[in-house]
Amino acid sequence: MTRHLSSEAGEISVRNLVELAFVFLAMVIIFQIAPVVITRVSFLNELEVIANSPVEEKAFQLRQKVLRAAEGRTIALNADEVHVVRDQANRKTTIDLSYELHLNFFPRFTYVWKVRDHVEALLL
Repeated sequence: MTRHLSSEAGEISVRNLVELAFVFLAMVIIFQIAPVVITRVSFLNELEVIANSPVEEKAFQLRQKVLRAAEGRTIALNADEVHVVRDQANRKTTIDLSYELHLNFFPRFTYVWKVRDHVEALLL
């Protein structure tokens, strides 16, 4: 019986290989997704800062700030998809935009994440 236990101790079971493959695949996915999610979150934070810009700034100035913020984060943003409304009567700023983020998982597989963002801020 002792001999049987010692021979099993050095063997790698199929279950261990499957678990190892699963962990490896999960790590690859996490390392590919995390930078894109971090980029989107930081861009959303910047959009909120832009929406809360001083009252004196006009909508076209805020639009330019949005385009520069996207360019600084290497987000391919189509200028036609950026809509900024600065409503002085209701004291509100609205930014609506849509863009795509690309997640490259394997050399031949790229997932296109279509993002639509909507940010509102009250003018004080």
